[in-house]
Amino acid sequence: MDLRPDYKQIEALYEARRTPDRIIAHYALERQLANELRNSTRAERDAGLYQTAYERLLSGLPDHPRKTLHFGARAARMQKYVERQVAMLTREVGVGDVFMDLGGGDCRVAVGVAPHVAKAIVVDVNDALVPEMLPPNFEFVKNHGVDIPLRTESVSFVYSSQLMEHLHPDDALEQLGEVFRVLKPGGRYLCRTPNRVSGPHDVSMFFSEVAQGMHLKEYSYKELDPILHHAGFARTRVWIAPRAFRAFTLPQFAAELIEAGFAAVPRRFHTKICRSHVARALLGITMMAEKPV
Repeated sequence: MDLRPDYKQIEALYEARRTPDRIIAHYALERQLANELRNSTRAERDAGLYQTAYERLLSGLPDHPRKTLHFGARAARMQKYVERQVAMLTREVGVGDVFMDLGGGDCRVAVGVAPHVAKAIVVDVNDALVPEMLPPNFEFVKNHGVDIPLRTESVSFVYSSQLMEHLHPDDALEQLGEVFRVLKPGGRYLCRTPNRVSGPHDVSMFFSEVAQGMHLKEYSYKELDPILHHAGFARTRVWIAPRAFRAFTLPQFAAELIEAGFAAVPRRFHTKICRSHVARALLGITMMAEKPV
């Protein structure tokens, strides 16, 4: 199991520093768990396989990057990132809205949005990171990975960040259908997910050209748009929002043209060009989908 020759260059881009043996250990465990998920049945995933896979991942890797997000310089950067997401979202919601963060993890984004809406909800498979002190209009709802145990047409705005890539490909459309179901008519869904053209974005980035770890499938603009429409959404818009700074919107055809240009870059130049700050800004998928009124 060999690291890519340019793995240190990739490490520097993402400010991730670990010894080679720890990166290899991380990759080995993620591949094992990801293969179990990819080869699983829907019944096994519904019975809690998503939850147990992530519990095994975090318990098996004491130096997993998620465990270092709240310490030192990384903690300060993470807090600023949370604040940028909150600022981006509060421009889209109002005091009468019900906001839901799907896969909201530590709940920090939803807690930040809560003062600006009627109610803030986090739906996630794991409640281990839920803080003790929560706003009175906040609710945490535990799910099995695909289902959203909320009433039909009960939510105004749904947000998910870095979630879709963790779903089994067979489950993606069903979860989008659940998002569509819980949204009120005219409700909106803002989906953020890494683009496979600039990827892979899980630990596979240090080893291979496609995601083989817990990113069970990374998408492109061209792939995601028809899935959203198939789920029932009538209108989609592409946001260029690097690091949650919303800069401008693009028509779907323009986003796909940009994506196709980067996809044509020879693999030997991929790290330098497709992982550049400009490429990641243009290719980081942030798509707004609207439910018909």
